Amino acid sequence: MRIAVCGLSSSGKSTLAKRIAKEFNLELYSSGEIFREIAKQRGLRLEELSKATEKEIDIEIDEKTKRICKEKDNFVIEGRLPCFFCKDSFKIYLHAPLNVRVRRCALRDGILYEDALKLVEERDMNDLRRYKILYGIDDYDKTMKEIADLVIDTERYSIEEMCSLAFEAIREHISFNP
Repeated sequence: MRIAVCGLSSSGKSTLAKRIAKEFNLELYSSGEIFREIAKQRGLRLEELSKATEKEIDIEIDEKTKRICKEKDNFVIEGRLPCFFCKDSFKIYLHAPLNVRVRRCALRDGILYEDALKLVEERDMNDLRRYKILYGIDDYDKTMKEIADLVIDTERYSIEEMCSLAFEAIREHISFNP
């Protein structure tokens, strides 16, 4: 079983992916962890690496993601683009409005809402610009909704409800694709 969980920052990807991995006894992979490893290796903060226009960074992350999707079985991978790269997977796209994502980021990182807003807007701007340049993704939200097997608006559901929706859809997918 291969499951890809996608969404922008603070949409709930990590939370859902961890719960899916536990529920279905799957290996967990994170594009964010790959990104953090590269930042650490280069001695950069995440924001600095995110702003970097180095095409090879994106390609390195994306190639590792593609390799996992191609070579591994029984995993869940989360990030912004795994749904785009993991063609042979059950794809879950998590959507949340900007203000919700900013509030979550502020709470998670213990920072002011205004600081989180600046951080999230910058990350979105840099990420979405790169996705357009590298992959021709003009409208991230529309593209992910089109390719996803399940779309969850995480503003509307609690964590438990979101997980229940995902678990039910995964079980249904498994029953039709043993």
